[in-house]
Amino acid sequence: MRKISFALLAVLWVIPAMAQQSLDSVLQEVERNSTAYRAQQSLTEAQKAENRIGNTPDNPEIGGGYLWGSPSAIGNRKDLSVSQEIAFPTVYHHQNKLADLRDLQADLSADQYRLALMQEAAQLWAELVNLNQRIAIQQERTDLAGKLANAYEERLTAGDANRIDRNKAALNFMQMEKALARLQQERELLQLSLNAINGNQPLPVEQTVYEPVSLPADFEQWAQAVMQNNPQARWYTLEADAADRAVRLNRSQSLPKINGGYMMENTVGEKFQGVTLGLSIPLWENKNTVKAARLRQESNQLEQQDFQLQFQSSLQKLYRSVQLASARVDGFRDELASIQQQDLLQEALRVGQISLIEYLLEMQFNYEAVDQFVDAERELQLAWVKLLVLGM
Repeated sequence: MRKISFALLAVLWVIPAMAQQSLDSVLQEVERNSTAYRAQQSLTEAQKAENRIGNTPDNPEIGGGYLWGSPSAIGNRKDLSVSQEIAFPTVYHHQNKLADLRDLQADLSADQYRLALMQEAAQLWAELVNLNQRIAIQQERTDLAGKLANAYEERLTAGDANRIDRNKAALNFMQMEKALARLQQERELLQLSLNAINGNQPLPVEQTVYEPVSLPADFEQWAQAVMQNNPQARWYTLEADAADRAVRLNRSQSLPKINGGYMMENTVGEKFQGVTLGLSIPLWENKNTVKAARLRQESNQLEQQDFQLQFQSSLQKLYRSVQLASARVDGFRDELASIQQQDLLQEALRVGQISLIEYLLEMQFNYEAVDQFVDAERELQLAWVKLLVLGM
């Protein structure tokens, strides 16, 4: 029984030096192989190309005419005209600056998608490690239950046990086997989910231990760094800049447009040709556009402020949840280390101090305590890897 206890402790508490690299390797593989992320990158390039649409002068206009004279003695008339409308130069300047901001936002949207993908992969990794741990523990329990069932089968044959106790031991072994099979099936399905986001390529996770948890000492400093590097936070900052640039653009579009070109008129014995110049004054076309742009600017500023407040709150909540979960795990670990009854129960059953049903009930209490510790460590790691990825 002592061998089983030590094996469980090794599964639960040993933290290898290479654990951090194992999670990093999973994230690197997912980033490299994810077809969804590659599709998002292609979409980003398409969005950049779309951002440049309409940032050039309008198409030139070419017109011509051939008019028959009446009476025929006056001859025919031939016309040709070429014209080009050009907006005020500051319009193109602001359009290009706005397109540059939209390009940066497209890149940040791709970065945000990547971050969400890394979060999903990290969560799956933590769940798989938890299942590997639970399977290892359940395998130890199943082996112990099998030895107990075999022992009572032998005792029944020797006349040292009754059929009821033999059946209890066999039923306990069967339940342990079913629980092990259920965990193995759950792990297989979860592994398929990780493979799916890895471009449907195998990415086996074999670890039975977690990442070491090491919270940043200064929350405010850490949160500020995360806020500065977070793609969505930076996207909102650029959105405020884009709104300001849109106000300038709409002001520029309220300035006159220049239309210049060439015109030729040819009749019998006469030919006229020269340049043309026109001015388009936007009296009604752009009415209220500047006002609307200003209102959108105010709305974007409020959205940015709200996001910063909500994001700061979520970081604080996540940081605190890791602190609380870490303290809970440490408490479980200390209690389990100080209370080890498996050896006592095994010896009591052997000498007949307790019945088989009492032994099984007491062992179930021990199993539940270990399971609670495993669940607490799972909650800790799910919060920790989320915080870890945010800080990458």
